[in-house]
Amino acid sequence: MNQIKVDIMKMTAEIDVSENRIFIVKDGNVEMVEQPSTGFGEHTAVWQNGKVIRIDERSSRKI
Repeated sequence: MNQIKVDIMKMTAEIDVSENRIFIVKDGNVEMVEQPSTGFGEHTAVWQNGKVIRIDERSSRKI
């Protein structure tokens, strides 16, 4: 996952809204979830104690 720059003083982050993306915020860090390489698929966020601990990705291929 790619890391997004966070302004620690303001506790804000700037994201590019011109692209369709999923972002995870955890412990003051913002991480961008990459889309499936095939362009088709799904992501599932696994939570534990109020935090995302894992992202499961399932890809599919359109024929």
